[in-house]
Amino acid sequence: MATVEYTYQGPAGERAPKDVTVLHFADDVTEIHKDAFDGCEALVSITSFPPGLKSIGQYAFAFCEALSSIPPFPPTLTSIGDNAFDSC
Repeated sequence: MATVEYTYQGPAGERAPKDVTVLHFADDVTEIHKDAFDGCEALVSITSFPPGLKSIGQYAFAFCEALSSIPPFPPTLTSIGDNAFDSC
């Protein structure tokens, strides 16, 4: 499988391509919106969460079945939505 890298910028409604394998975040992202990576079954790596991340929306990473670990959350994170990591 080819490596498909994607950088999430954070506007509401942004959805990653389903074939993304490596995920990066822009440094100024404070919220990962609902369903942003839902169904990205090829996603195997999140390089790191942005330093000012405050919330992760519902189902943000649901059904990212190849994702076996996640990096540490920043201390600014205060909210993780229901089922954010469902079926990972």
